[in-house]
Amino acid sequence: MQFAGQETVHCPVVVSIFPSPYSELTFLYSDVVNLTIIADIEKTTFADYMQESTAFAQSGAAADAEWAMFMPPNNGFFKASVQNYTVKLGISAFHAMHCLDSLRRVIEVQYGLASNETLEKMANNTEFASFEHIQHCLIYLRQGVMCNADSALEHAIYFSNGTGIRGGDGTVHTCRNFQALYNISANSDELDCLAPL
Repeated sequence: MQFAGQETVHCPVVVSIFPSPYSELTFLYSDVVNLTIIADIEKTTFADYMQESTAFAQSGAAADAEWAMFMPPNNGFFKASVQNYTVKLGISAFHAMHCLDSLRRVIEVQYGLASNETLEKMANNTEFASFEHIQHCLIYLRQGVMCNADSALEHAIYFSNGTGIRGGDGTVHTCRNFQALYNISANSDELDCLAPL
């Protein structure tokens, strides 16, 4: 499977666990799991999803299934022993995927395109579509974009008949290995560490 201002955002390599009893617990990612495998760089071309409609589900149950493929069974969480504590950690890429999926579902509801699964999820969990959760996701995603600061130069192509592609389609990006992160999470077998939403 292949995947493809004034605000200051800091991208620390140190994790601190709060609140108590972990307020003094600080450690490096490398103390917990070998993340060097995600440093593998690969060139990825962003697809023109409008031209490849069979490759990307646009809404409803088909989109639910497609988005689920990007989340490991434990939603990107795992437990680790650090300094005589057992801590629960979440991989940021899957937090971002959760946020994107949440925004997608809220938008589908607004346009009357949501699946029964999405409608049930929102009916049973009022926090899922709450302003606070959506605002958190927007800010989290903005900080992630700023932190990663992808410098790929994008272009828009317009044809003589007036049609064109969206800016970014067909642009080559330098990416980390998303599949390696997926495997780290999926292989941790911590199914009890599921995200609350």
